[in-house]
Amino acid sequence: MALAKKQLAHLEKRLLNERDRALKALGLFDKRAKSGRESVDSDLSVYTDHMADQGTEAMEREKAAYLQVRKAAIYIESKRP
Repeated sequence: MALAKKQLAHLEKRLLNERDRALKALGLFDKRAKSGRESVDSDLSVYTDHMADQGTEAMEREKAAYLQVRKAAIYIESKRP
């Protein structure tokens, strides 16, 4: 299926706009990451490096995984004859 020149031009324009948007987003992320590394002790840093925060995040991930497994087990049990 060949596209008409008008369709190709439209698609190219959309792709270039999307590329620009993605590059801007990456630039903003990079800028925030650099400023976050510079202010690690600040409450405004991008990444949390405190051990207690990391532990809490790990616990929340484990709890979410457990709940998903539990839901799946209950569903499987309910489907048994």
